[in-house]
Amino acid sequence: MSADNVFAGSIPALYDQYLGSLLFQPYARDIADRLSYLTEGRLLETAAGTGIVTRALGAALSNQVQIVALNQPGAEPFTVFQKEKPRRCAKT
Repeated sequence: MSADNVFAGSIPALYDQYLGSLLFQPYARDIADRLSYLTEGRLLETAAGTGIVTRALGAALSNQVQIVALNQPGAEPFTVFQKEKPRRCAKT
C-alpha cells in the first residue's frame, strides 16, 4: 500500500488541529461571549472533548473563574491538556 491511502496518526490531534477548530471555533467564541458576565466562582463544562470551548472560556473569563472540564469516562484524553493546561482549569 502506498502512504497516501493509509491513515496514520492521532485522530484526536488531527481533528483538533484541522476539522474541530474549523467547525467549532465560532460556536466556542459565542459561548464564551455569552458567559463573559461571570466574574468569579466555578464553571462546569461537560463533554469538553478537544477543549475548543475550554480554551475560549479560559481566554474570555475573569481570572477569578475556575473552569472544571469533564469528559465522558473512557473517552479520548483531553487534547487541550496534552498541549498545555489552560489557566484556572481543572481536569476531572
